[in-house]
Amino acid sequence: ENHPWFKLTTLAASGRSAGKTYEEAVGSRWAMTTPMPESVKKDFIEAQSIIYLSPRCTCVLLRVCLEKLADHVAETSKISGYKPDDLLWKKIDTIEKNKGMTSDVRQMVDACRDTGNEFAHKGKYILSDTDTQELAEIMSELVNSLVDIWVKPAKQVARIRQLIPAKKR
Repeated sequence: ENHPWFKLTTLAASGRSAGKTYEEAVGSRWAMTTPMPESVKKDFIEAQSIIYLSPRCTCVLLRVCLEKLADHVAETSKISGYKPDDLLWKKIDTIEKNKGMTSDVRQMVDACRDTGNEFAHKGKYILSDTDTQELAEIMSELVNSLVDIWVKPAKQVARIRQLIPAKKR
């Protein structure tokens, strides 16, 4: 979309990847180090599968991933006052108040939310001349980082609890 030299007319796949999902096609080359919650993973994989076809749609899907990741964090952390039907900014504020959030993490979350909102709703920023493919790639990295920050520690603690006998905890 909006490439200065090419116009996409046909999309093709190799014989090895035809008919497969993005995750199936990349197989062992999948780069995620932390297992992504299933509620987030499907949309994330879809976002990655269209990143070069429609980086703007990728950004919107990654914003959906952020919202589902917030829902996952609130549910697994049992955050009081969290309402799944709230607007995303309210969900993020509730997580920050109850769970804490460093300023770096807050900036990551806000960058993902703002960019996704812009492509979904238009208004706050003027991004028509911006390299949206680079934005989509950076947003993908940020979502992966947020999974590492919000999900990985809980999984590690759960694993430690499995390894240490209950009477020794």
